[in-house]
Amino acid sequence: MVSKNLSVLRKRANFTQDALAEKLHVTRQAVSNWETGKCQPDVETLAALSEALGCDITELIYGAKPAPYRRYARRYIVWTAVLGALVLFFLGCEIWLVPYLNAQAQVTFDVLRPFYYCIFARPIGYAAMGGLLIAALSLWADLRLPKIPRVVCTATGFLVVLLWLLFLFIFFVSIYADTAPPWWSFFSPIFRFFMTNPGTRLITCLFPFLGGAALFLGAER
Repeated sequence: MVSKNLSVLRKRANFTQDALAEKLHVTRQAVSNWETGKCQPDVETLAALSEALGCDITELIYGAKPAPYRRYARRYIVWTAVLGALVLFFLGCEIWLVPYLNAQAQVTFDVLRPFYYCIFARPIGYAAMGGLLIAALSLWADLRLPKIPRVVCTATGFLVVLLWLLFLFIFFVSIYADTAPPWWSFFSPIFRFFMTNPGTRLITCLFPFLGGAALFLGAER
C-alpha cells in the first residue's frame, strides 16, 4: 500500500512532510493526502518520490525490502557468546549444584531449596538454550520470518512466560495461603499435573526451551 510505505520511507529518510513537499515542489497537504490514502500519486510522481527518498519505486508500491542477510553478523556472534556463557553456567549448576542441593535435602529434609532451583533457575537455563540454538543457527542461515509468523513466535514466547509466572503464583499461594482462595478449585487440577514428573519437565524444560527459541525468532527482522 503506497500510503503506508510512503510514510515509512519518508521517516527512514528523515524527511518531514513539509521537507518532502518542498523537495517535490508540491504542497504539504498533497503529501499528507498520499500518506492517508485520500489520493494516489501518479507514475511520474512515484518516480520523483523514489528519487527524493533514495529508494526503488517497487519499495513505494510493495514495501521496503528487508536488510540483506549477512553470515557471521556481529549481533549473532554477540548473542551466541552471551547465551553460550549463560548455558555453560547453567550446565555447571546442573552438574555440581543440583547434586549438592539434593544431598543436603536428604540430610536436612529441606526439599524446598532443590525445588526452588527447579522452578526458578532451570526454566531460565532452558530458555537460554532455546535462544542459543536459534542464535547459533543464524550465524550460517537466514532464519528471519515474515511479519505474521514473527508475531506468532513473539506471542508464543510471552505466553510461555505468562504460564511460568502463573505456575509460580499458584505454587506460592498453595504453600503460604492460610485458606484456599475461591479460584483454587479451578487451578488445583492444573497445578497437580505440573507437580507430577512429566508436568514439571514440561513447565521447567520443554516450554522454556521452545519459548526462548520463539522469542529469538520473533525478535529477528
